[in-house]
Amino acid sequence: TAQEAVPFPWPFTAANMAMLIDQLMGAPYEWGGMYGGRDCSLLTRELFQTIGMFLPTNSAWQLGFGTVYQLDGMTPDEKIRFIKNKAIPFRTLVGFPGHVALYLGEWDNDPAIVHCIWGLRTKQGDRDGRLLIGKVAITSLNPGMEWEDVRAGAPLLRRLKTMTVLP
Repeated sequence: TAQEAVPFPWPFTAANMAMLIDQLMGAPYEWGGMYGGRDCSLLTRELFQTIGMFLPTNSAWQLGFGTVYQLDGMTPDEKIRFIKNKAIPFRTLVGFPGHVALYLGEWDNDPAIVHCIWGLRTKQGDRDGRLLIGKVAITSLNPGMEWEDVRAGAPLLRRLKTMTVLP
């Protein structure tokens, strides 16, 4: 209806971004956007298209799109401090080759991100595995750390290599 229509692009505001994210929460993960779902880079692309910013199609290209900061070589604590000091909520991407997430700000003094995530790497003894999530979710930079198998795997924070502040 005419009352539901809004001009395009939407103004970039935290409220508009939060509304978009809320509408996508729990949407299923589908690699490459197959079967009507989305993956991490399609999620960030869709969010920013609505405000008139057109991101590249894959996570590696998206992480090189704005002002890029290398996190590789930092300890997990250094990464958290850096992100808290330099990231702009709803305008900063964090990730590594193959995964990208949008920084939302701090929750309970921890950086919070939204991403469409398939799963978390796990390790039981010498066996690698996955803790499946398979949807759009808001997490910390250390999702799943309450599980010993995730801590032994490859925690997300340890794998972060890049932070990008979008124009």
